[in-house]
Amino acid sequence: MVREKIVETAYLYEGKEELKGNSGFEEDIFQKKMEAVGWSMGQAWCSYFAELVWKEGYGKCDSSFIEVLDKLFSANAVKAYTNFKKTGWEISTTPEPGDLVVWMSYKDGKPKKINEWYLGHIGVVTKPAELFFLSMEGNTNSYGGREGIEVAEMKRKYDFNANKGLRLLGFVKPKEV
Repeated sequence: MVREKIVETAYLYEGKEELKGNSGFEEDIFQKKMEAVGWSMGQAWCSYFAELVWKEGYGKCDSSFIEVLDKLFSANAVKAYTNFKKTGWEISTTPEPGDLVVWMSYKDGKPKKINEWYLGHIGVVTKPAELFFLSMEGNTNSYGGREGIEVAEMKRKYDFNANKGLRLLGFVKPKEV
């Protein structure tokens, strides 16, 4: 049931847009929700969006998980993935609706880093398929451009070996409550 609630929640936010330069969001209610999960002006926000969706999805089933999620999510997508993995959450290479999907950014076969942080991206799987999957992502662009400006459902391929761009790390499975 939690998977369904996560996916339902993700679709509620499709089309929400940011103001230029990560300076806020067009809709005040969405901005307040993003701030409540830790986002502040100027920050990239894909991880905050995924956190918002999972917390609201879990909140519809068992709000006691929200405290656990507070400790696992991070502003950094790769760090959040590492936190989930270290604490024993199931990680897979096969997606299901409601999973977190996490990528790490690569350039010339090497992970991209700023200071100690690996760069990446995160979303919520909405529909898996054999050759691709769909995921709802914050700080993205429905036209496939590089500038993240909105929440959009993206069609993604399974690429665990990319040497340039986004390399798929895996799918974090929600725990049923």
